[in-house]
Amino acid sequence: MEDQIKKAKHFVFLASSVILIVFIIFSFTALLNNPKYLIYGITHINPLLYLIAIFILILGYSLGFIKWLLLIRGYNIKLSLLNHFLLYFSMYSMELSPGRWGRAISTYLLSKKYHIKHAYLFPIIVADIFTDFSGFVVVAVFSSLFIKRYVIASITIAIILLIPLFIFTNRKLYSFVKRKLLKIKNEKARYYIFKFLKNGDLYFQGHSLLKKRKYLLSLIFTIPAELLKALSLYFIILAMGFNVNNLYIIVLFMYASSTLIGALSGIPGGIGVSDFILIGYLSTFLAIPYVYAVIINILFRALVLWLIPILGLLVLVITSRRI
Repeated sequence: MEDQIKKAKHFVFLASSVILIVFIIFSFTALLNNPKYLIYGITHINPLLYLIAIFILILGYSLGFIKWLLLIRGYNIKLSLLNHFLLYFSMYSMELSPGRWGRAISTYLLSKKYHIKHAYLFPIIVADIFTDFSGFVVVAVFSSLFIKRYVIASITIAIILLIPLFIFTNRKLYSFVKRKLLKIKNEKARYYIFKFLKNGDLYFQGHSLLKKRKYLLSLIFTIPAELLKALSLYFIILAMGFNVNNLYIIVLFMYASSTLIGALSGIPGGIGVSDFILIGYLSTFLAIPYVYAVIINILFRALVLWLIPILGLLVLVITSRRI
């Protein structure tokens, strides 16, 4: 378990370094554009509104805890409510892993404590990730319909992102693949095939505890969480002195759409991609000068890409010692 914690620490450090380089590049382009505006914008942000934005963002991430309790129910995992919350939030230490699959570190800790095969608990993470994706897919599509922009593009990206959900939750498809694999006669290949199928059987055994009703109920808590994250961006724009009253729906679209496109890119955290899209949206939809759009992006993404994973890492260290 200690090795897993060390790997998580190294990963967060590496990811933070990459994010810093990306932010430096964006800041450098803004500096070339107009250095006075960049310095002025950074020094004149409203600290109270920015603190409110931080609080709202953390609240948005914490709201998913209700979904975690819903998904893990039925697995006979007996922990205190506090330990459950710590376990839940610790998965954000790996938020920047490809596809967010690093969140499985939470179920890994559980598997070690209860001596349960990790494949049996892994469906919890699959459900958590894809209900997250479904949440900002719903938000992106409905907000695009409201503003009547990029509707087809949003729906297309949504379908592409949700295809893996069909693969990971379709037992009939797994059974079909299993029959085909069992026909392979090569002895060396069969060793790995049996190992894969053993984990696959355990996975779908665990997945059977996640009924469709749980997925639908999870969305009830996922969508408000995404609305809060967008509200955090809204307050950061206000903190920079821009009047966006009655424009929350546009900010909601900008947040959800940039997150959606970043997820499609396959780059951890959508680094660079989501940033570029969000800066463009801020300039296009709200007529915010490029320099200020860069600052707003950095202020918001620093919370999502730095603050949340670092908090998650701290909680992971605490959790590993408590359970």
